[in-house]
Amino acid sequence: MQVDGKIIIGGLFTEYNGTIRNHIARLNANGSLDETFNTGIGANNTIRVANIQSDGKIII
Repeated sequence: MQVDGKIIIGGLFTEYNGTIRNHIARLNANGSLDETFNTGIGANNTIRVANIQSDGKIII
């Protein structure tokens, strides 16, 4: 979870609630998809672990 309450999710999926998101997405605190989170084309494979550094960078 990020300091602003948003949640990073990763796994074996290609969409979230009908919106294409390859293996990674960020959710707002209410569980809705954060459309401002730019994942580019997404990840090439299943994300098993994600860590958020103190500077806000996400390591997968």
